[in-house]
Order: sequence, then C-alpha cells, then structure tokens
Amino acid sequence: MIALALKRGFSHWSALNIFEKLLVGEMLLWLSKRGGKIEACSVTQIVNYPLARVLSVLVISGTARKNWMRFEADFTEYARKQYCTQMEGYGRGGWQRAAPEGWEPVQVILRKKL
Repeated sequence: MIALALKRGFSHWSALNIFEKLLVGEMLLWLSKRGGKIEACSVTQIVNYPLARVLSVLVISGTARKNWMRFEADFTEYARKQYCTQMEGYGRGGWQRAAPEGWEPVQVILRKKL
C-alpha cells in the first residue's frame, strides 16, 4: 500500500527509505484493520521547524477511504501528546475534497523534473 501511494504522489521517498526510517523510529506506521485484514496504512513523522513542531502525514493509502479517515483522531491525539502545534499532510489534489473538517489547503506544490 505504501509503495502504491508513493508511486502515485510523493516521489521524494521510496518504500525502502520509509522502511529504514520506521526501523530506527524516525517515522511511525499506522494500520487500520477490519476482520483481521489491513484495510489502510499511514506513515507519519514529527518535523521540528524553527517556529513549529508538526506531525507530518507523509503517506496514507488503502481501501474504503471513509473508514480510514478515522486515523485523523489518532493523529490528533498523538500529535498533542508529542507537543506538536500543527499537523500537515501531503497528497494529490483530490485530498482537498476528501480531507476531514478543519484541514485547509495552504499551498500547492508543483514540480518539474530536470
């Protein structure tokens, strides 16, 4: 699921890069299971910017999107416990329409491959 999400969008990471960061505790893997089967996963990372501590949602992927939007409540609770003042997420343009209440688009990232 992670590799598929990366192929569709966030190309700064490979699945192997993320796996390495998960192994050393620099990123967290979140799973949503239904009936013993993984239906969705997400990867987050805490980023310490000069003026803010942020929980960054790097990847979210799976099936039955409405069911795995519940990650957001867990993200929020975790971020607050880690003294984060914000959460941010990256994704394709469709996420603007699918994002839960309270999330607002701040910028669009355009890329040109050289």
